[in-house]
Amino acid sequence: MSHSSPFGRLAFVAIISVALIAILGLGAFAYWYDLEKRIDGLCAAKNWGQCSLLPAGDFSLHWPFVGLRRDDQVAPALLLQNYFLDLAGVPVEHSLGQAVLSPGQTIPSQGQAPQGPAPSAASIAVISERAQFYERQWHFRHLSEAYLRCAVGLYRKQAKASLLQVATNKQGAAESLGSLAKSLRHLAELYQGHGKYLIAERALKECTDVATQAFALADQATAERFRAELLVDYGAHIKILNDLGRTPEAEHESKLLLEQ
Repeated sequence: MSHSSPFGRLAFVAIISVALIAILGLGAFAYWYDLEKRIDGLCAAKNWGQCSLLPAGDFSLHWPFVGLRRDDQVAPALLLQNYFLDLAGVPVEHSLGQAVLSPGQTIPSQGQAPQGPAPSAASIAVISERAQFYERQWHFRHLSEAYLRCAVGLYRKQAKASLLQVATNKQGAAESLGSLAKSLRHLAELYQGHGKYLIAERALKECTDVATQAFALADQATAERFRAELLVDYGAHIKILNDLGRTPEAEHESKLLLEQ
């Protein structure tokens, strides 16, 4: 009577385990893709109330799939939920620390949401990175625009807060403004890719203004980095002005660029 060797049994278990992991992985990927496709469709229809219910189900926005602390109270999913609630007409602050809504729950009425901690730069960066991923890999243009607009709004809020402390932390204000400028540049690139040149130009105009302010506040150790980013922003703005046939404005920007 033959008996299988311990090695054979281990190999069989390993093969079954790998197969199960592969099946689970494919299932999770299919779920993730379908969820983001649904959000993209809802964004296209401007159904912001329904959009607000879906980020909670996106496991890729939660620990351990993002480089955030497990106890981060203002996770990317919550920030996106609050952004969509704002668009739906529910005045919810982005700094809320309340639990995320799940599908099937109702949208809270005005005044229900308590105040909480401010979002971390890492949480906002996750939203920005996801927006660019969905644009490049899956071409979910409406979703990627919404996510990146959310990130820009959060960076803008952080920059405003940092400017209130500029007397005691100039470099912190410079870094916050630099993050805002970078997100505006990415948003402008996204709009250009979607043929929205006028709104892309406005984003780049704000980007150069913000980057100029960041450069002015930067310390000696980081000034060259901020200057390099500012030159890129000016170049992008000059190019789109020329593409739009606004040559006098482009020439004016070119003169400003030479002064930097």
